[in-house]
Amino acid sequence: MMAKKMTRLGLIGAGGIAELALTSLVKALDAPLDHVAILVPADAAPQARVLLERCGPALAAATAVHSDLKALLADRPDVVAECAGHVAVRDYGATVLEAGCDLIVISIGSLADDAIRGRLEAAAKSGGGRLVLPAGAVGGIDALASARLSGLEEVIYTGRKPPKAWKGTPAEKLLDLDTLKDAAVFFEGSARDAAQTYPFNANVAATLAIAGIGLDATKVRLVADPGVTRNVHEFAVRSGCGDFSVRLEGRPSASNPKTSQLAGYSMARELINRVRRAIVMADSRVISAKDLDLLPWVPTQVRTLEEIRAEAERTAIEQALLRHCHRLTEVAAELGISRITLYRLMCRYGLRGDESGVPA
Repeated sequence: MMAKKMTRLGLIGAGGIAELALTSLVKALDAPLDHVAILVPADAAPQARVLLERCGPALAAATAVHSDLKALLADRPDVVAECAGHVAVRDYGATVLEAGCDLIVISIGSLADDAIRGRLEAAAKSGGGRLVLPAGAVGGIDALASARLSGLEEVIYTGRKPPKAWKGTPAEKLLDLDTLKDAAVFFEGSARDAAQTYPFNANVAATLAIAGIGLDATKVRLVADPGVTRNVHEFAVRSGCGDFSVRLEGRPSASNPKTSQLAGYSMARELINRVRRAIVMADSRVISAKDLDLLPWVPTQVRTLEEIRAEAERTAIEQALLRHCHRLTEVAAELGISRITLYRLMCRYGLRGDESGVPA
């Protein structure tokens, strides 16, 4: 049976992951979706509206911002993309699946909680929605899942990030992150413990565990390293079919250094597949060249000079924020503008400094 092609989309959250997902999706669309709605707390609604305005009419014929899950589901989304963290999965995931919507979860660490995972699986079974887990900020999941069939002997994951990326976590009580000179391992344990203790930093560990040897058997090391400027993910596997290791250096999100950009693009890829996938998304029984994405790509929208200038301006601010760890005085000085102008531009482009959450 062919799955329904996605024409109506819902998102939970309007932070860095949602932004990358939507801006990438709009570039890949041949025609606008019918409807896109975002669920955020009331105080984050302006940021969500800015994001939708940036995407413009090429994204959807109609858009909406809600602060209530019932209102989001009343818009009849085919798919809901979670881009807001573990609390969003816990509070809204089961209801979305029970409503018959597919749910794409990027905060995979939330599934380290057996109670949450059990509720989601039961809701998917009763409501008919599918629980979808993208790869997120790590690669090599296909090799790991394949090696699992031969028997996995050991999986070790090491997450290495700049000290500032560990601020706001229990690592602050174990290390002086502001004065750290050398790399320091501050956590060693299971993927389950890592995901529960560091919920915003250990989604990769949970992803590897679920695809591989399990949450309790997957070994995890978390490292604060002043010698790196990117989020580094490494894992090593010993299995019946062979041994291998993967290392990936991800660029952090400009709006949240705890988040890798690749996680946002992973969500984008999943959404793009929903409108382009040939085998399950063809509009008829005959699969055409268009379904296979074999036709020459033609831009669906010509950008104005103002749009091009705005994109360049936003990129320059994002890169300066990363270089100066969001120290606005230094960023403003590098860009040759005042702090007031910098703040105004950050508001215009939705560069708030942290991820949007979800309504309480």
